[in-house]
Amino acid sequence: MFTSHHNNNLLNRFWSSQTAKNSVWLLLTRLLAITCGLISSTLVARYLGPGDFGILQSSLALIVIFFPIANLGLAGICVRELVEAKKPERLTHTVFNLKLFTGAIL
Repeated sequence: MFTSHHNNNLLNRFWSSQTAKNSVWLLLTRLLAITCGLISSTLVARYLGPGDFGILQSSLALIVIFFPIANLGLAGICVRELVEAKKPERLTHTVFNLKLFTGAIL
């Protein structure tokens, strides 16, 4: 079976790898983003008060709900099709018009 020396060797190899370093950076940036969001939300809530902050949050919730509908998944499709497109100008024009149309409706 595995010995503690073998386990320590695996852990040392993992923590010295680029994957571990990148994982730590990703974790730290995520924690920083959450902390900044919490602090800024608290400051905005104190500044606006309960009524106005509720209106702001309702507006943001509507944006979060309707953005995927307005996007129509076109970002991923557009990238895939642009790689294979013979006339990329026509494709980008069509995608722009679709987004403009759905944005105007919503």
